Amino acid sequence: MTTNTSNLIQNLSKPTDNTLLMILLNFISFGMYNAFYLKSQSEVVNEYVTEYNKISKTLMNSVILTSVLHLYMVMVDFFGGLSSSLIVIDNLVTLSYLITMTVLSFTVRNRFNTLIDAEGGYVPKMNGFFVFLFGAFYINYKIRSINNSFLRVGE
Repeated sequence: MTTNTSNLIQNLSKPTDNTLLMILLNFISFGMYNAFYLKSQSEVVNEYVTEYNKISKTLMNSVILTSVLHLYMVMVDFFGGLSSSLIVIDNLVTLSYLITMTVLSFTVRNRFNTLIDAEGGYVPKMNGFFVFLFGAFYINYKIRSINNSFLRVGE
Protein backbone atom coordinates (compact mmCIF):
# COMPACT_ATOMS: atom_id res chain seq x y z
CA MET A 1 0.00 0.00 0.00
CA THR A 2 1.43 3.38 -0.92
CA THR A 3 1.87 6.29 1.44
CA ASN A 4 -1.02 8.21 -0.15
CA THR A 5 -3.41 5.28 0.41
CA SER A 6 -2.26 4.75 3.99
CA ASN A 7 -2.71 8.48 4.73
CA LEU A 8 -6.22 8.38 3.27
CA ILE A 9 -7.20 5.34 5.35
CA GLN A 10 -5.73 6.76 8.55
CA ASN A 11 -7.45 10.12 8.02
CA LEU A 12 -10.78 8.47 7.26
CA SER A 13 -10.68 6.34 10.39
CA LYS A 14 -10.36 9.21 12.87
CA PRO A 15 -13.99 10.28 13.51
CA THR A 16 -15.32 7.04 15.05
CA ASP A 17 -13.03 4.24 16.09
CA ASN A 18 -15.81 1.82 16.93
CA THR A 19 -18.74 0.90 14.69
CA LEU A 20 -20.90 -0.12 17.68
CA LEU A 21 -20.30 3.30 19.23
CA MET A 22 -21.32 4.85 15.92
CA ILE A 23 -24.58 2.88 15.95
CA LEU A 24 -25.27 4.06 19.51
CA LEU A 25 -24.51 7.70 18.65
CA ASN A 26 -26.74 7.47 15.58
CA PHE A 27 -29.56 6.02 17.65
CA ILE A 28 -29.25 8.74 20.30
CA SER A 29 -29.11 11.53 17.70
CA PHE A 30 -31.98 10.17 15.54
CA GLY A 31 -29.72 9.80 12.50
CA MET A 32 -27.89 13.12 12.77
CA TYR A 33 -24.57 11.46 13.61
CA ASN A 34 -24.55 9.48 10.35
CA ALA A 35 -25.10 12.66 8.35
CA PHE A 36 -22.20 14.46 10.03
CA TYR A 37 -20.03 11.34 9.79
CA LEU A 38 -20.60 11.02 6.04
CA LYS A 39 -19.97 14.74 5.57
CA SER A 40 -16.66 14.52 7.43
CA GLN A 41 -15.62 11.43 5.43
CA SER A 42 -16.57 13.21 2.19
CA GLU A 43 -14.36 16.15 3.11
CA VAL A 44 -11.41 13.83 3.77
CA VAL A 45 -11.93 11.99 0.47
CA ASN A 46 -12.11 15.34 -1.34
CA GLU A 47 -8.55 16.08 -0.20
CA TYR A 48 -7.29 13.11 -2.23
CA VAL A 49 -9.29 13.31 -5.45
CA THR A 50 -8.99 15.59 -8.45
CA GLU A 51 -11.13 18.70 -8.68
CA TYR A 52 -13.41 16.94 -11.18
CA ASN A 53 -14.06 14.00 -8.81
CA LYS A 54 -14.71 15.98 -5.64
CA ILE A 55 -17.92 15.20 -3.81
CA SER A 56 -20.34 18.09 -4.16
CA LYS A 57 -20.69 20.40 -1.17
CA THR A 58 -24.33 20.78 -2.18
CA LEU A 59 -24.85 17.04 -1.69
CA MET A 60 -23.05 17.11 1.66
CA ASN A 61 -25.08 20.09 2.86
CA SER A 62 -28.35 18.59 1.62
CA VAL A 63 -27.68 15.52 3.77
CA ILE A 64 -27.19 17.76 6.81
CA LEU A 65 -30.30 19.80 5.97
CA THR A 66 -32.53 16.77 5.50
CA SER A 67 -31.21 15.18 8.70
CA VAL A 68 -32.03 18.36 10.66
CA LEU A 69 -35.51 18.49 9.12
CA HIS A 70 -35.96 14.79 9.88
CA LEU A 71 -34.97 15.35 13.53
CA TYR A 72 -37.37 18.30 13.74
CA MET A 73 -40.24 16.16 12.43
CA VAL A 74 -39.38 13.37 14.90
CA MET A 75 -39.46 15.87 17.76
CA VAL A 76 -42.77 17.38 16.59
CA ASP A 77 -44.26 13.89 16.39
CA PHE A 78 -42.88 12.90 19.79
CA PHE A 79 -44.01 15.96 21.70
CA GLY A 80 -47.17 17.03 19.95
CA GLY A 81 -48.23 14.48 17.40
CA LEU A 82 -48.53 15.07 13.69
CA SER A 83 -51.66 16.26 11.96
CA SER A 84 -52.63 14.59 8.71
CA SER A 85 -50.98 17.31 6.61
CA LEU A 86 -47.77 17.08 8.66
CA ILE A 87 -47.69 13.30 8.16
CA VAL A 88 -47.33 13.86 4.41
CA ILE A 89 -44.55 16.39 5.00
CA ASP A 90 -42.89 14.01 7.48
CA ASN A 91 -42.96 11.20 4.91
CA LEU A 92 -41.43 13.47 2.25
CA VAL A 93 -38.70 14.66 4.65
CA THR A 94 -37.91 11.09 5.70
CA LEU A 95 -37.78 9.93 2.09
CA SER A 96 -35.51 12.81 1.07
CA TYR A 97 -33.26 12.08 4.08
CA LEU A 98 -32.95 8.41 3.12
CA ILE A 99 -32.30 9.22 -0.54
CA THR A 100 -29.62 11.83 0.16
CA MET A 101 -27.92 9.55 2.71
CA THR A 102 -27.90 6.68 0.21
CA VAL A 103 -26.57 8.87 -2.61
CA LEU A 104 -23.80 10.30 -0.40
CA SER A 105 -22.91 6.82 0.90
CA PHE A 106 -22.54 5.50 -2.65
CA THR A 107 -20.57 8.58 -3.69
CA VAL A 108 -18.10 8.11 -0.81
CA ARG A 109 -17.84 4.42 -1.70
CA ASN A 110 -17.24 5.21 -5.37
CA ARG A 111 -14.51 7.77 -4.66
CA PHE A 112 -12.85 5.52 -2.09
CA ASN A 113 -12.80 2.55 -4.48
CA THR A 114 -11.47 4.79 -7.28
CA LEU A 115 -8.63 6.01 -5.06
CA ILE A 116 -7.78 2.45 -4.04
CA ASP A 117 -7.71 1.37 -7.71
CA ALA A 118 -5.45 4.27 -8.66
CA GLU A 119 -2.94 3.43 -5.95
CA GLY A 120 -2.63 -0.24 -6.89
CA GLY A 121 -1.92 -2.99 -4.41
CA TYR A 122 -4.54 -5.13 -2.77
CA VAL A 123 -7.05 -3.36 -0.59
CA PRO A 124 -10.54 -4.86 -0.59
CA LYS A 125 -13.16 -2.59 -2.11
CA MET A 126 -16.38 -1.52 -0.46
CA ASN A 127 -19.30 -3.69 -1.54
CA GLY A 128 -22.23 -1.78 -3.03
CA PHE A 129 -24.84 -4.18 -1.64
CA PHE A 130 -23.61 -3.65 1.94
CA VAL A 131 -23.33 0.11 1.42
CA PHE A 132 -26.99 0.09 0.35
CA LEU A 133 -28.09 -1.98 3.35
CA PHE A 134 -25.94 -0.47 6.09
CA GLY A 135 -24.73 2.89 4.67
CA ALA A 136 -22.36 4.79 6.93
CA PHE A 137 -22.09 1.87 9.37
CA TYR A 138 -20.60 -0.36 6.68
CA ILE A 139 -18.31 2.43 5.43
CA ASN A 140 -17.02 2.95 8.96
CA TYR A 141 -16.59 -0.80 9.51
CA LYS A 142 -14.73 -1.23 6.22
CA ILE A 143 -12.39 1.69 6.84
CA ARG A 144 -11.65 0.42 10.36
CA SER A 145 -10.96 -3.13 9.14
CA ILE A 146 -8.64 -1.86 6.38
CA ASN A 147 -6.87 0.42 8.85
CA ASN A 148 -6.47 -2.40 11.39
CA SER A 149 -5.02 -4.78 8.79
CA PHE A 150 -2.71 -1.99 7.59
CA LEU A 151 -1.49 -1.39 11.14
CA ARG A 152 -0.82 -5.14 11.61
CA VAL A 153 1.22 -5.24 8.40
CA GLY A 154 3.19 -2.16 9.45
CA GLU A 155 4.24 -3.68 12.80
